[in-house]
Amino acid sequence: MVPSCNYINYRGLMNAPMGHHTKSSFSLLLHLIHGQSMKFKTAFYFVFYLTLQSCEKDLTDGFAINTEEGPVNIYLESTPDANYLVCSDASENIHKWPLRYPVFKLLKGDVDADGFDDVLVGVVKSTRFDTTLRKRLFIFGVADKTIIPKWLGSSVSHPLEDFTVRFNGKQTLIRTIEVETDGSYLMAEYEWYGFGPSFREYLKRNISLSEAKVFLHK
Repeated sequence: MVPSCNYINYRGLMNAPMGHHTKSSFSLLLHLIHGQSMKFKTAFYFVFYLTLQSCEKDLTDGFAINTEEGPVNIYLESTPDANYLVCSDASENIHKWPLRYPVFKLLKGDVDADGFDDVLVGVVKSTRFDTTLRKRLFIFGVADKTIIPKWLGSSVSHPLEDFTVRFNGKQTLIRTIEVETDGSYLMAEYEWYGFGPSFREYLKRNISLSEAKVFLHK
């Protein structure tokens, strides 16, 4: 059975206050399970982070978003089998979308410029073409009080480390921290084009993670 504590603080696991040996152990785990089945990866991965007690409880608090049918609440719910992205309204009508992997971030922003909020979810998973467990980005909308996927492409130009949304006065952009091939970090921005986010520009290249985190919300 997958542990019920499914909200992993992946940023804290890799970067904040934990010892060098713990970080090294986590990196070694990802290396060792590379190539194993997804079922094996998921079970081993959940057990590992559960022992570190690295759960980001505030993700369950959620937030309200504006939709065409009026405001709804968005939050995460955990069961023994999966995480769920949940949409509920004042009448307690509820719709759920299953997320069968760790979640490290939950944000809102009108990234497709349709006048209504979208939901951006940071998950940790592999893909068909990239079997390494990495941070990924999913984007959802809400229509008729139902959660709908808008973009599950998940990959950006480089491996994702963190993301936020930023309104530049004209449109809401997705700003990311990504990992360079040499292990340093870059900052990039994406804008919505057609059916998903499209690369707009690099803001900074070859910087430290601490520099990137300071710049992320500027």
